[in-house]
Amino acid sequence: MQRTFNYTGRRRIEQDEALFSFYGPEDFPSFNVEFRLKEKEFPDEAKIYVEAYYKETRQRYDFGTVGRISPPKDRALSEIDLSGSTLFRVLIVDESGSNGLLLASGHSFRGDQDPDDDQSRDSLLAVVKKPLGQVVWRVEFETGGMPELCLNNNIPNAIDKMKSDPYFQTLILPAALKQILMYFLWNDDEDSEASDKWLGFANYFGGTKPETKDPSEIMIWVDEIVSEFSKKFDLNDRLVAVIKEEE
Repeated sequence: MQRTFNYTGRRRIEQDEALFSFYGPEDFPSFNVEFRLKEKEFPDEAKIYVEAYYKETRQRYDFGTVGRISPPKDRALSEIDLSGSTLFRVLIVDESGSNGLLLASGHSFRGDQDPDDDQSRDSLLAVVKKPLGQVVWRVEFETGGMPELCLNNNIPNAIDKMKSDPYFQTLILPAALKQILMYFLWNDDEDSEASDKWLGFANYFGGTKPETKDPSEIMIWVDEIVSEFSKKFDLNDRLVAVIKEEE
């Protein structure tokens, strides 16, 4: 039976404090995690739990205590829907009382990135291939972590084209950016690292978010961000140039 947790006053565990990786066959993977907790603020007897999740499925693992981390032998993702990207939560819990007191938590940890690759770990937008029928691309948020830009897996070299092809970049990125910003603005979660990073990105291009709930003013701000982003990377000029080259 899983305990109930009191979420008051918890600290957020950052992405570089728990490094996840997968091993084993793709159709029945397991995972490892290396903890690099920055602060010694937790009592040694505080419990550490890891939760794997995707969509409605989740699986919890007991990793012992802060003072004595003890990974379970069985770390297979046997109860997880493997049709998408499995993410992880980390919970540090004081169970000395009648109810567990959540001291710290972090979520949206990925296991498919190089833990020593800062660029990969800090990426705002993962680009993946998926079967999308006749849809060319879409943004998915259902894993609860960083958004994913999904490209139709029937498109040859889709991910490489996204990295270098002006047609892909100029016609997809501004629309995806607008969609992502609207999602995080209407689903603002102060405990979400993904939300923090994307709104920080928005502040860089559009200044401070307006203190309003007026949808029209929010839309104006988002359009300014998309415009500044497009200007910074000369998106229209690049598209025009490649079209002229092909004529």
